[in-house]
Amino acid sequence: MHEKCYRLSESTAITYENSTQIFEQCFAHANYFTLTQQTSYFCGYERVFNKPSVFPKGLIDNFIAEILTANWHCFQIFDFDKETGKPLLPFAGLRVSLFKATEQAKKAILQNANNIFFTIESAEDICFFANNQLFLGTLSHEFMCNFYPQTVEMFEQFSKYAIWQEYSRLLGEKILLSDFFGETIGE
Repeated sequence: MHEKCYRLSESTAITYENSTQIFEQCFAHANYFTLTQQTSYFCGYERVFNKPSVFPKGLIDNFIAEILTANWHCFQIFDFDKETGKPLLPFAGLRVSLFKATEQAKKAILQNANNIFFTIESAEDICFFANNQLFLGTLSHEFMCNFYPQTVEMFEQFSKYAIWQEYSRLLGEKILLSDFFGETIGE
């Protein structure tokens, strides 16, 4: 079951109610979650975040670590040549913040999110992890929510609140926390 991939169906209405139920399921299964910010240059536009993210208290209390990376769930950042506009090598344009998935963190998310595609203090694209592996990841601006159930039971629980369409996993979708944050994180 762990190799099957699902995308939230466009026929699923993204409401506060079903987003809340999906978040409840995510926090019931997750050890960790991440929020992502785009930094520096992205698609030719300057977006600079010089100071650390200011998250609600319930998130700050559960903050573990932050990395800068060129790729994360379904996303790869390239710098662009200012004269030609062509992409250069990938650069660390994503700031990924890692949090423990606690009851306090869940309350902070639910208080600040109107649906699963929310933004908090310029951070978005929430991803949830269990046993070191990504099992649900979003791309907020694209209204994409990808689900990688680890068990049949997990798929059945999430299917109560949304319609999921199976698809083939794309390159860059499989994320292990330990590859980015070190061996002790994903445990």
